[in-house]
Amino acid sequence: MTRRESCAARSCAAVLSICLACLGVFVCAGWSQAPDIASLIQALSDKDPNVRMRAAWDLRNSKDTRVVDSLLHALSDTDVVVRAVAVDSLGAVKDPRAIESIISALKDSDASVRAVAANALGEMKDTRAVPPLILALKDEEMVRLLAARALDSIGDDRSIEPLISAIRNKDLAIVAGGYRFFIRRGEVGTEPILVEALKTYGGTKGNDRMYLAYYLSGNTQLEEGAKAFAEAHGGHINEGMKQLAVALGAPKWGSGRK
Repeated sequence: MTRRESCAARSCAAVLSICLACLGVFVCAGWSQAPDIASLIQALSDKDPNVRMRAAWDLRNSKDTRVVDSLLHALSDTDVVVRAVAVDSLGAVKDPRAIESIISALKDSDASVRAVAANALGEMKDTRAVPPLILALKDEEMVRLLAARALDSIGDDRSIEPLISAIRNKDLAIVAGGYRFFIRRGEVGTEPILVEALKTYGGTKGNDRMYLAYYLSGNTQLEEGAKAFAEAHGGHINEGMKQLAVALGAPKWGSGRK
């Protein structure tokens, strides 16, 4: 892996884990006791960005209808991580009222927020997000990866041609994000770029089961690539891991070709 590819992979990993990474900061801004919803909503206006981040994170598990409006307001926060956590929490809440605002977050000035927005749209699986996610395939590397993953998750036919174009152009970020789509499509000759994407991004958060999907894909080249990847990272593929991948719906080579 080149230095550039290594940095890109770490960037994607950082974006994917941005909310969890914030938890280390939250320790300093932790609550003395579990706050109620009203207190969390109020905390979104606190002067301390650490407190605002913690509040945005904790609101993700609430079913209170007031939460969505409060998190939507947090999308305009001056702190980039607060905005990213708010977007991520809205994706977790999955309220349809938030979809247009999350789509708008794909135009945020910070690539981290745009990447988290792409990930959130994939979680929500709303077809209204397809055209803006296709546009996001031209964004920065980490945004492209997560936009491709979101498009695969949504499964709308409008994303087929843009994704196919990306693998033909050997865009590793998009290939890594949409690897399940490419395995299901099973286009002969795409195996080398799929293996290259695994080498570059297979160790990043969110793609940590990528090599298992390759191993179980039914394609010999991908299986060999998965074995080489596991060995290079000091691991091996055992029966328990294979069972987990099957349970999670590992794609089969050519099973979704149209």
